[in-house]
Amino acid sequence: RPPCASSIGGTSCATPVAASIATCLIGANSSLRTWPEGLRAIMQATANYQQADGANFSRFSDGKDGTGMLDSWYAVLTGNSRANNTSTYFRGHDYGYINKSSFGPQFMNETWKVRAGNTNSKIRVALTWNSKTTSSSSVLDADLDLYVYAPNGALVAVSSSWDNNNEFVEFTPTTTGAHTIKVRGYNVPSNFSSYFGVAFTAMYDCL
Repeated sequence: RPPCASSIGGTSCATPVAASIATCLIGANSSLRTWPEGLRAIMQATANYQQADGANFSRFSDGKDGTGMLDSWYAVLTGNSRANNTSTYFRGHDYGYINKSSFGPQFMNETWKVRAGNTNSKIRVALTWNSKTTSSSSVLDADLDLYVYAPNGALVAVSSSWDNNNEFVEFTPTTTGAHTIKVRGYNVPSNFSSYFGVAFTAMYDCL
């Protein structure tokens, strides 16, 4: 125990806080107990204040502060909204099983739609999946990318890092309406098999 609560910081502080927020999410939606991929995506998509250290996410690499400061309120709102492929949401999440057959020539067969009610609200989207693990190793056997398209079909955000099992985008929409979220299978081996989670939110929009 630290001598003074004000002196605690770093991962010693962040880890128990993140764990407690994850517990709140599971309490609000018990299905997330068995879908850690969805849980992880929700917590990334609903964090805030990214770029606190001046290192933002780029198309190809992660910012030093990850996806930012966790926001339990937005996380619970997003965790309570399970998204399907036909409706449009201000915030929501989904999870499931994917393999090689889940992808067409380029993109995953499933898509999701996040609605921008105005052009003042940030939109954040996170995708997570699992690396291939054995008793002694963990291998990232697939390279998946995250693409978001505006209502007119224009590409507005891309995350295409290659050295981790998550992708994340944050952008301010220039138009209102439904933005389509797609997952590109940049490199998907024939024996690929994983669980995934995806989550998205329009920050400060239509709570």
